[in-house]
Amino acid sequence: MVLKELKSLLKTPILSLFLKAIVFGLILGLINFSYSFWWLLAYFVYCLYIYFSFFKNKKNELIFSFIIFIFFSFFLSLYIKAGYLNFLAITLVSLIFLVFLGIKSFVFNHPKVYLNIFYYFLIFLGSAYFSSDLLTSKFIGKIALAFVFIFLITKEFLDFIGEGFDKRKKVYALVISFLAVQILWTSSLLSVGFLNPAVLTLVFIITSTDIFLSLFSGNLSKRVIVKNCLFFTIFSSLVLILPLLI
Repeated sequence: MVLKELKSLLKTPILSLFLKAIVFGLILGLINFSYSFWWLLAYFVYCLYIYFSFFKNKKNELIFSFIIFIFFSFFLSLYIKAGYLNFLAITLVSLIFLVFLGIKSFVFNHPKVYLNIFYYFLIFLGSAYFSSDLLTSKFIGKIALAFVFIFLITKEFLDFIGEGFDKRKKVYALVISFLAVQILWTSSLLSVGFLNPAVLTLVFIITSTDIFLSLFSGNLSKRVIVKNCLFFTIFSSLVLILPLLI
C-alpha cells in the first residue's frame, strides 16, 4: 500500500520535475568537486536524456535557449571556485532548470511569469559573459555574437509567449537585440565592472519586451510606456551612479 502511494507520488508532474532538477544540480556539483571526463560525460548524457524527454516529437520551442542554458550552467559551475558561492550558483541554476522543465511541461498556472524568469536569467548570464572581456582586438566578432545570442533568445521568447501574433515579432526581436547590444558595448566603456553593463542590458530588455508584448496584445497605453520608462530610468541611473559612490 505504501509502495503504491510512493509510486503514485513519484508520478506527480511537479515532483518528477523537481527530482530531475536535483539530479542536474548534483551532477554539476560533482563536476565542480571532482572534475573528470566521466562526470562530464554523465552531464551531457543527462542533458540528452532531457532533450529526448522534452523535445522529441514535440515542437522544438526554446531549443536554442535550452542548449545555451546547459553550456552556461556547466561553465558557471567551473568558473566559481569559492565553496559557498559555488553552492549558491548550482542551486540557482538547478532552480532555473526546474523552471524550464515546468515551462516545457505546462505544469505552472502562469507559465508566462516563469518564462520571463528563464528568459531574463539567460539574458543576464549572456550579457555578463560578453561584457566581461568585450573591449579586445576581437571586439567586432564578440559584438556580432552578442547580437546573434540576444536575437535568437528573444525570438524564441516571443515565439513561445506570443503564439498567434503576427510576423512582426521577428522585426521587433531584431530591434530589441540591436539596441540591447548598443547599450551593452557603450556601457562596457565605462568603469563600472562587467556585471553592471549586464544589469543595464537586462533592464532595457525587461522594459522593451514589456512594451512590445503590450503592443502585441493590444494593451499598449500611455500608462504602460510611462511605467517602463520610469523603471528604465531609475534602475539605469542606479547602475551607473552607485559604482561611483562606492
